[in-house]
Amino acid sequence: MTKNTKTESAQTVPHQSNESLLFQFILSDSVLAFREMAQIKELNKALQSEDHDSAKIFDAIINHIATLSGSSKEEQRFFSWNLDSGVLTKLKNHCTLFCQSADEKDKELILLDRYANRSWLLCLQCLDILRAMKSAGIPPSKGQSRHFAQYSILYATLEKFISQMNRLARLIMRLFVKFKDEENVIFFLVRSHQDFDELFGPQFVLESLRKMFRGGLKEVEHFLITRYDSRGFENIVPLIQSKIKEIAVS
Repeated sequence: MTKNTKTESAQTVPHQSNESLLFQFILSDSVLAFREMAQIKELNKALQSEDHDSAKIFDAIINHIATLSGSSKEEQRFFSWNLDSGVLTKLKNHCTLFCQSADEKDKELILLDRYANRSWLLCLQCLDILRAMKSAGIPPSKGQSRHFAQYSILYATLEKFISQMNRLARLIMRLFVKFKDEENVIFFLVRSHQDFDELFGPQFVLESLRKMFRGGLKEVEHFLITRYDSRGFENIVPLIQSKIKEIAVS
C-alpha cells in the first residue's frame, strides 16, 4: 500500500504503522457516523409517511446531521479542523490523510477520499435545506401542496446523502483485507465486533475475518496472540480469547 522510496526499515515500516493508525481512526469515526446515519434513515422514512409530526422529525434530523457535520457556523464550515468538528468531518479528514500516505495508484483509496468528501458536502446541504425550511415555518405544515417543491428537494438530497454514505460504508468494509497482517487493525475489529455487526449486519465481523484468514477464528486468535505476545503484551491474551469466543457464538 505504501510508497517505497527508501529502505524498508527507514520508510516502509513507519508508513505502514501510520496507515494502520489512521485506518483505526477511520473505523472509530465510522462506527459513530453510521450510528447517526441509522437514525437519519429511520427519520427520513417517517418524514415521508403520510402521518407524521414533521416539526419533531425535522428537529431530530437536524440534530443528527449537525452531530455529523459539526459546527453550524458558516465561517467555520470549511475550516474543518476546529475543535467542535463533527463525526463526519473528522472521518473525512482522516480519510484524506490516509489517502495522502498511501499508494497514489490505489483506486480504492482515491474513491475513499472522494466518497468521504462528497458525503460531508451532502451532509452540509441537507443541514442548510432543513434549517431554511424550518426558518420559513414549513416543517409544522403537513400535506400542503404549496410546499411540495421544498419537500422534494429535501427528500432528494437526503436520499443522495444516504446513498453516498452507503457507498462509503461498503468501501471501508472492503479495505479491511489490506490490513490482514496488521494486528492492531484486526484486534480493533475483533474488540468492536458488536458495534460493526450492529451497523453492517449480523456476523459481518465473522465473515470479514474468514475472508482474511483461511483458518477462521482459530487462525485469527493464534495470529493476534502470537503478535501481541512477541511485543510483550501478554496481558491482552485473555481479552483476545474472550472476544473470539463472543464472535464464535454471535
